[in-house]
Amino acid sequence: MRRIASTIVILLLLPYAAWADELTWPPPPEISRIRFVQEVRGPSDLKIKKSFFKKIWEFIAGDEPEGIRRPFAIAVRKDRICVTDVILAGFHLFDLIDNNYKIIVPRKARLTSPVGAAFTIDGRLLVTDSVMKKVLVFNGKGGLTGEFAAGFPFLRPTAVAVSPLDNSVWISDTRAHQIFKFSPTGEKLLSLGKRGTNDGEFNYPTGIAIGKDGRVYVCDTLNARLQVFSETGKFLFKFGRHGDSTGDFANPKAVALDGDGHIYIVDGLFDAVQIFDEKGRLLLVFGQRGTKSGEFYVPSAIVIDEKDRIFVSDSYNGRIQIFQYLREY
Repeated sequence: MRRIASTIVILLLLPYAAWADELTWPPPPEISRIRFVQEVRGPSDLKIKKSFFKKIWEFIAGDEPEGIRRPFAIAVRKDRICVTDVILAGFHLFDLIDNNYKIIVPRKARLTSPVGAAFTIDGRLLVTDSVMKKVLVFNGKGGLTGEFAAGFPFLRPTAVAVSPLDNSVWISDTRAHQIFKFSPTGEKLLSLGKRGTNDGEFNYPTGIAIGKDGRVYVCDTLNARLQVFSETGKFLFKFGRHGDSTGDFANPKAVALDGDGHIYIVDGLFDAVQIFDEKGRLLLVFGQRGTKSGEFYVPSAIVIDEKDRIFVSDSYNGRIQIFQYLREY
């Protein structure tokens, strides 16, 4: 596995580089490893056009408001993108396959605080609501089909992630200071942690990511660290500490992995994305507070798809930013 460590210098909160009309990190003369692709505020940014029938309906009923307001969580599966929106109290569905865009605000189970989202292997969409204390299930078109792990006594479910190995569902319960693993049908398989600072203990955990090998990566937010577990829940290692120096954490909120196993962590207070190798050594940081491309204002989520496209929820800028990890071949 080739690593970006040999070709990247560490950059902490430095401006992005413009090179050949592209924004890349690190700047020349170093070999670029991250490239800015685009920002998304609404369907037109993804070249999704309104259908003839939708135009007719809007002519009769009036235009529906479109566009992202306060994005929080992101889920991506095969060119279908879900973005939860805490102001909308619902979510946006961008379907690049069918050239379709929908705003979903469920009527039967109105969302209050949709802060987590993930697609299952079979195409269902799971959305956590931290205030309702529920995880709702939608089909691929946004139709509500039920509740996941109905009746489970969540205190504040936040992040949700699905294992690529067995479709098991991992959910962080931030107020309970625990991580739960469920079967694809919602039976609890195991629980991890309690409040504390020891290995395997948490202090308001949030973001979760699952690696190709089944390893579970958890943002232990108020302990300012990342903890890593096996698919059976065995503690493996941790890294990070609270601070404002290179590689430190202030408020780690979300985590994702690229195709080479590098670990990306969004820190809401740093307004940046930090990239580490599989042993927790810092490789690169991109982003700073601002409104320009490649800058963030309270980023809240990060997802990396099978094409190594990096989706970052730039919450207070009201947009999603998309980047590309550039592999060394």
